[in-house]
Amino acid sequence: MMCTLRTSVFRFCTRRSRRSLQPRSQRELSSLFGMDDLRTCCITLAGPRGMIGWMSRCRLLVTGATALASLLPTRARAQESVPLLDPAIVRAAFIPRINDGTFRGIAAGWRERDSILIAAAGVATVAGATLTADTRFELGEAASVFTAALLANLVARGELSLDDEAQRFMPGTVTLPMKNGRAITLGDLAFHRSGLPDLRTDGTGSAPERVSRALRGMTLRSDIGSRYAFSQLGLDVLGLALARQTKLPLAAAIRARVLQPLGLFDIALLTAQPRTSSDALGHGTDGRRVSRSSAAPGTWSASVMALSQFLAAASDTGRGPLASTFALMMRTRSLGPEPALPVALGWRVLRLDGRDIYWLDAQDVPGFAAYLALDPSRNRSAAVLSNTERPVDAIAGQLLLGRVPVITPAPTADPTAFMKSRSSSRRPGRR
Repeated sequence: MMCTLRTSVFRFCTRRSRRSLQPRSQRELSSLFGMDDLRTCCITLAGPRGMIGWMSRCRLLVTGATALASLLPTRARAQESVPLLDPAIVRAAFIPRINDGTFRGIAAGWRERDSILIAAAGVATVAGATLTADTRFELGEAASVFTAALLANLVARGELSLDDEAQRFMPGTVTLPMKNGRAITLGDLAFHRSGLPDLRTDGTGSAPERVSRALRGMTLRSDIGSRYAFSQLGLDVLGLALARQTKLPLAAAIRARVLQPLGLFDIALLTAQPRTSSDALGHGTDGRRVSRSSAAPGTWSASVMALSQFLAAASDTGRGPLASTFALMMRTRSLGPEPALPVALGWRVLRLDGRDIYWLDAQDVPGFAAYLALDPSRNRSAAVLSNTERPVDAIAGQLLLGRVPVITPAPTADPTAFMKSRSSSRRPGRR
């Protein structure tokens, strides 16, 4: 039933990728929330020093939804009478996009009324096995939520404060820059307002050595605390501080303080070791395998089941072993790219029909994509992973609303890609 326009949805999507991204079509935006009538205004912001120059690879999507405001309350009132979304039907929606080459594989998990449901389709592992709920995908930027959860846990326990100066926790070889007499705090690093650039600390050596090389001779590009600008270097510096405080390597601290209390053992840090038969193999948008026999330092992988369990715990802030941690992450806010688009600790925030939707995506890992979203007020969450370098946010958005995803085929999809993938994975000697 068509509803009248009652609200506007502001949706901010950061795209930190190595490729240029085209503005979304009206059909793609409609599929995000499962609607047919959207008035869309896509604004591409570019330029190194423009009004928001640091957003040279970002897009601001402002969408007006005709049915959203009145539809969601109706769904909330009727929630108990609506049957759970059938994973078999969701998987059936994936199959055509697997067969036409839009995706090599998709794994999705969502929570409805305290039940975690999983749908997976595609052939994408090293051994040629079908994707399952336990297949692990590289997470890229989406894994930053684990670092934020560790910080929130230490703050909730009174071991740290967001106002602590980060330099206090640095090893002697690492010196953080200052500006106008102000030092970078842990909160500045967590909320991406440190002024540090978005650099990766790849290369040889220990984590402190890599960070020290990246900081050498650096001048901050903006005043500390003055604006939001995503910084991978800032996250790496934060990781050093948390490791120093816990007296553990960052990955071990995350496992001990965040993952193990939740019983999550299928989330792991990939090292320089080759992928195993449980790890998905990444593909580019052209359908070709991404040639990477090892992962970059600090790359995490997880199964969709483990991520769905993590999101279920995060959305249920009133109970559980990390209830105070997740509650702190959501209620602690800072300035975002726009006044109406704040960020929480580890999350981006979308205000939708009077509720806060927390989300996080990743398109910074060659061959993979991830999107996490949760709606604590409705106790719903969704996680979508793919081993194809193509956005999956529309799929997650529809699952969060309890709808069967309608997935638009890619313009360059290869109808024979699925069978080619199956035959090539079975050839002797293929990795």
